[in-house]
Amino acid sequence: MSAITPQESSFGKAFPVELEKEYRATILASDRRMNFRALIVAIPLYALYSLIDAITLVNALEGAAFRVGAAAVAALPLLAMRLKSQADRHDALTAISVATLGFGINLIVWNEPNLEHNYYVALIQGGIFVSFLVRLNFAQSLLILASFLVLFIAAIAGKEPREDALLQIFILVTMFTMCGFGIHLTQTLRRRDFLKSKTIARQNLKLNEMLADVQHDNARKVAAMNLLVHFVKTPVHQIVGFTDLVTQSLESAGENAPKDTIESARFIKSASRELSLNVGRLLVYYRLDEVAGSAGSELIELDGLVRDFIDQMPETIRVDATCDKVAILNRQPLVNAALKAIVDHYSDGGATGVSFRLTRTGEGAVLTIEDKLPPMTAEEFARVTKPLDKLDHYLTANGSSMPMVLRTVARALELAGGGFSWSAVEGGNRFALTIADEAQSLQGAAA
Repeated sequence: MSAITPQESSFGKAFPVELEKEYRATILASDRRMNFRALIVAIPLYALYSLIDAITLVNALEGAAFRVGAAAVAALPLLAMRLKSQADRHDALTAISVATLGFGINLIVWNEPNLEHNYYVALIQGGIFVSFLVRLNFAQSLLILASFLVLFIAAIAGKEPREDALLQIFILVTMFTMCGFGIHLTQTLRRRDFLKSKTIARQNLKLNEMLADVQHDNARKVAAMNLLVHFVKTPVHQIVGFTDLVTQSLESAGENAPKDTIESARFIKSASRELSLNVGRLLVYYRLDEVAGSAGSELIELDGLVRDFIDQMPETIRVDATCDKVAILNRQPLVNAALKAIVDHYSDGGATGVSFRLTRTGEGAVLTIEDKLPPMTAEEFARVTKPLDKLDHYLTANGSSMPMVLRTVARALELAGGGFSWSAVEGGNRFALTIADEAQSLQGAAA
């Protein structure tokens, strides 16, 4: 905001003009509503005190007339506040009403022959009214309090007893000082809250921009991976088909075919298939974030889904499965990706026996898997489930492909609100797949 001249705020600190206007616009409706409610209660009560004036005052008739007249004049700005054309002047109209009420009190004091009735108490009540019920800026509030005090001093001039007059002036000065401090503190805190809300709004805007950038970046990555599949996977399939033909031709030639040539063709075929498989798994991993953002939650019969994926395990693997009947609310494509990656893990690893145990928990379900594969270490598990963040991490030190299946399980479960953990068992490994039930989270939020 260039070329902005600072304006003095209501608590004495420089405040940019545009920000001051925005602050005023923000509080306009609430302050106008608060001022109207305060005055619509205060003015009738003020007028009703004329009944007490008629009983207690020496000049009762004049006092009651002064009070009712002041209430009538104070009601005019109150009525004007209801006009749309005067809506933005509510603070000035409120100041006129309150000052008129104070003037009426001082007029009664001036009309009385002595200070017997302690009308300074009514002025103290007016100061408290200005401090806590009426929404005026600091300068307007101080001006009203000062007018109360000056008019009171003028009204009691020459009245007896003199000691009471000085004491009442002292009390008013003390109380109005406290009221001024309260107004200062209240408005300071209101402005600080406004500035905090502006800061939070700016931070939220930046966070939304960052989130949009991340989503855009993720979309570009997925698009790049799709392009990679288009340019790499199709030629790889062609190479695999070509090597199949070459291998079959060489094998049909019998002893006339060079043995080294057959082995080379088989190696090329195996490497091409492995490349195609790894590219596909890498694409599945990077599509998880896109799936998480687009897939909606649905009811999943988890026990049936687990058994469907167990049926995809190779027949050479002996599977022992115990599944409780579990239905959860979650995004099925993410759960499918995690279970498919588990099947790939054991299909690639040459496992001979695996046990599955699906149980219901308070927050969802846990699928516990035990195998007899060579035990992993905690460091190895952390390495094979760590998210990929750099291209040079896609290859291991010896040039072989980066293991993706357990990494896919961990990421899919994380996006689904669950988790993936490992622990060692005798002669093997135990994995725990925690799958969240979003219905439980919704019930907890509603409670």
